[in-house]
Amino acid sequence: MDQNERTTVPGTAAGEKSQVDWLAEAVRIMARLRAEGGCPWDRQQTHESLKRYLVEETAEACTLAELEALWDKAKAEERDAGS
Repeated sequence: MDQNERTTVPGTAAGEKSQVDWLAEAVRIMARLRAEGGCPWDRQQTHESLKRYLVEETAEACTLAELEALWDKAKAEERDAGS
């Protein structure tokens, strides 16, 4: 993708941030946190030290996706029962 190309994030309204905008903002935040005078914890982290958190957050995201699917199924069943 060309760095100047703006692709809207699926499910967002026109005028909202593109994928490129979201990524650029995340990079700016990380740079500020890791810079001199930034967050001491963030400045100490390495790829190795962050693996633990990545695994935990990924597990939480997977659990949330499973729960959302179950919730959607339960709502569909409720609609069917009400018909």
